[in-house]
Amino acid sequence: MKNKLFCLSFIILFGFATSICTAKYSGGDGSESNPYRIANAYDMNDIGLHDEDWSSHFVLTDDINLAQFTGTKFNIIGVPYTPPFTGVFDGNDYTISNFTYTSPDANFIGLFAFVGKNGKVKQLVMQNVNASGNKYTAGLAGLNLGKIYDCTITSTISGNHSTGGLAGGNYGEISDCSVTAQVQGVDETGGLVGDNSGTIRDCYANSNVDGNSVTGGLVGTNIGLISDGLISLSYATGEVSGYDLVGGLVGWNVYGAVSYCYTTGIVEGNNGAGGLVGWNVYSTISDCYSKASVLGDNHIGGLVGDNGRSTISNCYSAGVVDGNDHMGGLIGDDHDGTITDCFWDIESSGQSSSDGPEVGKSTADMQTESTFTSAGWDFVGETANGTEDIWKMCYDPDYPHLFWEKCPRPSLEMPMHFTPRMLNPKSKGKWVKAHFILPEGFTVEDVNTNSPAKIVEPFMADSNYMDVFINEDGLVKIMAAFDRAVFCSNGSMLEDIVVIARLTTGQYFYGTDTIRIKTNNLEYLAVLTSYWLEAGCGEPDWCEGADLDQSSVVDFIDFAFFDGCCLEFIQN
Repeated sequence: MKNKLFCLSFIILFGFATSICTAKYSGGDGSESNPYRIANAYDMNDIGLHDEDWSSHFVLTDDINLAQFTGTKFNIIGVPYTPPFTGVFDGNDYTISNFTYTSPDANFIGLFAFVGKNGKVKQLVMQNVNASGNKYTAGLAGLNLGKIYDCTITSTISGNHSTGGLAGGNYGEISDCSVTAQVQGVDETGGLVGDNSGTIRDCYANSNVDGNSVTGGLVGTNIGLISDGLISLSYATGEVSGYDLVGGLVGWNVYGAVSYCYTTGIVEGNNGAGGLVGWNVYSTISDCYSKASVLGDNHIGGLVGDNGRSTISNCYSAGVVDGNDHMGGLIGDDHDGTITDCFWDIESSGQSSSDGPEVGKSTADMQTESTFTSAGWDFVGETANGTEDIWKMCYDPDYPHLFWEKCPRPSLEMPMHFTPRMLNPKSKGKWVKAHFILPEGFTVEDVNTNSPAKIVEPFMADSNYMDVFINEDGLVKIMAAFDRAVFCSNGSMLEDIVVIARLTTGQYFYGTDTIRIKTNNLEYLAVLTSYWLEAGCGEPDWCEGADLDQSSVVDFIDFAFFDGCCLEFIQN
């Protein structure tokens, strides 16, 4: 009997030991429903040794510190072309810190060397990245042909060709990503991407970028010949410096399209430097602006340094422009371009002329909405120029902002609350009131009642009226009334609503609060149901928003999310 027990125990122990030896990573089988679980630095480093897994699904289950892998010790994931990484890497909003790779003569340097056409990297945070290489060097991906989205990275990157804070080259899609970086390169250097022939959307770079030829705050080169070359809804800040073709957003834009973008910061270049684009050729730029200061020698412009046979429409610049030859407030030098309905600030730029038919205006005119609406620009609150609401005025006076921007908040914050805090769209009552209480020392006369209070985030609306009086505590109280239909038409409020008001000194102050909209939301429930068990959902619409957890399939989890956040049956 003892021998039998011993044998049984040995079998159980042996079987357990075998499972430990053969298990990969920290669990999972690599399928979509059961991805490989990456829980520590050894798991992360192990991926690069198993190219048979590079088409599998991975998910981070904890923050990971890669500090122990210095020099070239880390096993980079995905070999260029054969085979690239074509799986799905879900960062799960965890952080990978201290990724380091130093190999000045090597190509395709990054956490991933090459993300292939069907590969995805999402919801990943990377901090304190330090990488150096030769060609296609970056913090996250040397070269991307797949999709990278919802990623945030802080990095120090250096390379020779196609060097970027996030990706060295992009021929796929990058969206909803942000970079804070120090990037140094020679040719095709960008704060986010060095060389782009794909799509970049909803991204920003707060980077200091130093290059030689073709240097941009967001992208070095944007080329539309191979793929799309589309950049939209993005911005760049920081200092950008180089020799030839230097831009606050893009160094060289050729057969590409840039729309709904802006820049701030400083741009320095010798030849072909622009606040937005250094050299723009056979391309389009629409609905963009630059407030960057541009300094250089030849072909220097507030928006574009050199424009060749390209179309620029509905754009403006308002930064300092300083150069020696072929410089202009908006365009430094234009060659057979088509420039329509564009403006620059004569006073802030220090330039009274520009090469092209664009119009120079005073600062006062540039901060007045009618200057732009009279030229056909589509603004929030007017319908004569369209209903897309591309531009908005956050304050008065103010330069125009793009519709997707968050309005800069004033320095002065006041306590504020809404009444009511919860709305039923079918209930009675017309007004939602924002209540401000001003600190001691303010009088009723300090409030500018000729300027309505405004909601500036997450939508825009003027108050219908304002009451200003002294309350029972002897403090100035403001009640700004907004039409409740404005709130109800914008759906359930899950983020702060920012309201601004104005003092007679011209200074704005603001307050924040939230409101919940009660609704049975049956229409949305119908949409969710219509996509039940739909697989393959993805950006940008995620099956019309039915895939709430963005897992690429509409399942019970999405219904659970919907029930928890949005479904509430009410009686009239």
